Amino acid sequence: MKPKILVVASEGYAKNIAHFMINTDYGEAVASSGGLPIVALSSKLTNEYFEIADALLLTDGCEIHRGRYGEYYSPDEPIPPLCQEREDMEFVLCEMFAKSSKPILGIGRGMKIVNVFFGGTLCESDTVAIEKLGDNLSASYAEDGTIESISHDKLPILGVMNFEKSSKQSFDWLISECKEVLK
Repeated sequence: MKPKILVVASEGYAKNIAHFMINTDYGEAVASSGGLPIVALSSKLTNEYFEIADALLLTDGCEIHRGRYGEYYSPDEPIPPLCQEREDMEFVLCEMFAKSSKPILGIGRGMKIVNVFFGGTLCESDTVAIEKLGDNLSASYAEDGTIESISHDKLPILGVMNFEKSSKQSFDWLISECKEVLK
């Protein structure tokens, strides 16, 4: 049986109608590594998603609200587009998956979610993704000193900054971790 990988979609609007969106490359990558992608569309179903999924995939997308890591927007600063329902669901799912030692892979924004979930902070600049690493996280650095990936010291949790650079290897890791848990 193929491991079931839960992917959280972003909310958005087109012609004033609410939509959920996800880059289809994530589903293709999960499938090509041997998994079955499942898309989470409702924060009201987190328990059900957790029960059926073998792993969690946190994807790229809009900014994370600074309040999650103790920073605030100044009154004269415009608040960027945020996906509040998605963000809330991702943090709840991170807690559930981490507590049960089910694998988590975070890509781009997903890596930042993992870092913030474990108590880390982010920089305002997109070029430096992470300011302070979260508890029990280790980092791998690029030649220019920026963080390319993070991993948890004890749990099957991996975060990568760039989908293109590490996708096949990262998705193979995720499916392999699922198979270890399913044994």
